[in-house]
Amino acid sequence: MVLGYHRENLRAAVSGARQWAFLAASAVAFAGLLIGFRWLQFGLDTSPYAGATLALELQERVFAKSDLQIGRLVASAIVFGFLFVGITRFWVPLRAGLGWLLLPLGQHSLYAYTAHIALALALPLVTERMHLTVSQSPNLSALVQVSSLALIWLAIRFRLLYPTGEMRRWSMLAPVPLAVFMLVTVAREPVPTLVGPAPEAAPASSDATRLARVFGTPVTRQLLQSAAASAPPAPATVPERKVAPSSTPLRAPAVSLHIPSSAGATVNPSSFASAIQARIEGSFLELSFHSAVLDREMSYYAYLPPHYGAAAQHYSVLYMLHGASGSKDEWPSYGLVETVDRLISRAEISPVVVVLPQGDDGYWVNQANNGPRWGDYVTQDVISSVDGTFRTFADADHRAVGGLSMGGAGALQLALNHPNLFRSVGAHSPSLHVDDDTFPILGTGFEFATREPMKLAADAPGIDGLDIWMDAGEQDPWLERDTLLHETLAERGIPHHWSVLEGGHEGPYWQHNLETYVRFYDASLARLGSPGRDAGWSNAGDIPFR
Repeated sequence: MVLGYHRENLRAAVSGARQWAFLAASAVAFAGLLIGFRWLQFGLDTSPYAGATLALELQERVFAKSDLQIGRLVASAIVFGFLFVGITRFWVPLRAGLGWLLLPLGQHSLYAYTAHIALALALPLVTERMHLTVSQSPNLSALVQVSSLALIWLAIRFRLLYPTGEMRRWSMLAPVPLAVFMLVTVAREPVPTLVGPAPEAAPASSDATRLARVFGTPVTRQLLQSAAASAPPAPATVPERKVAPSSTPLRAPAVSLHIPSSAGATVNPSSFASAIQARIEGSFLELSFHSAVLDREMSYYAYLPPHYGAAAQHYSVLYMLHGASGSKDEWPSYGLVETVDRLISRAEISPVVVVLPQGDDGYWVNQANNGPRWGDYVTQDVISSVDGTFRTFADADHRAVGGLSMGGAGALQLALNHPNLFRSVGAHSPSLHVDDDTFPILGTGFEFATREPMKLAADAPGIDGLDIWMDAGEQDPWLERDTLLHETLAERGIPHHWSVLEGGHEGPYWQHNLETYVRFYDASLARLGSPGRDAGWSNAGDIPFR
């Protein structure tokens, strides 16, 4: 607004011979931003395990929208400066060619801004019903952006909801219905309610502690205070590796997979899976299938251990669930696949199939009020597809489920409701809730009791046969609730592991503890007797495993 007020002075400052010099300099800087952005996307896609420090610096200080960094201000100045000088210099031909589009939008910019907010709020309601994930499809995202711009332009041309002279004073109340619409929209979204102590400031983290933050569970991380987000990392259980983008030709999957026609699953080409495939000895595939429960096409990643195709051996299966606003890419982004592959190659754990299903923001639960049945989707459709596609032991003793944040709560809910399907469950920073009607998908009363791990831990039968692992960071906003779940299990005498480790509810915490998680699942699935002792960890005085 300030720059717009002084636009005449700005035009004079870049007129004449200076105009060409400024245009050339801003064009070079703008091109540099585009190249940097594209390089960043390539680097994060081909090196999701850790990434390069430079890429993370560029992401956090120039392109990230969560904090107002000086780099973002500079980038904005470059973009708007380039556009201002370019449009000023070439306005005559631009007006002849695009004036029909640009002039209505520019002359009604406040209306256009208000309309774009309404569209942004309405979009999740539409995409949810159409089962679309816009953020994961660049082409679909571009189509939505162009369509939104066209709708705003048409609304301006036809003066939709424009105030007339006699109605102008009433138009001042327009923000009220917009605010109500926003509150209703936000209330429909399954955003975790922060329960527990407020985050406390912690010392600034080093470059190494921020390696995975760009891949964190976005909704959760945005709700946390920035001070808590910079908490120091958990002890480096997994040796830290920095993997720069590789120019090595991508390897094909190590297994020539024949999928039975009865399985109903197909292998999809995936640049993300191919990038990981280039760095492992086993195989990493993306598969899609039709979910009868959800009545839509769904997908999952599957890791197959080295030599999967060499012998008719059967394998245990580890299902790992992602967090809120995450995707099946989340666990691979922290290095889960490479960690499992490395430990198998060193003969430190038994070969295992790892499955990473897509779960959107469904909380991995059969939602109340006849909502989507994300729980049955896992226990019926995903497990059936995996057992029908791969050589697995199709029994509970060879099946484990785990997850982070929303996925941690979902894993607990699935295992506690279905102890006949799983041998072990891992809840890493589970986001748990209270029965206060603030989380509609879990319902209230009896509905809540069948969906929330806290209630299930207190009352669910037959769970003493599960190997249960729980952990949370010292700065985790759900720590108080997670601790209460541990105490509930302890009061029932249910064997379990509980750890409070250094760190917060963020990527570095889960990444640094990956190897410990993997060793727990391996020890449980291999039936080593006492996973807590045999895998070399302590239960910190809590009730030990059998």
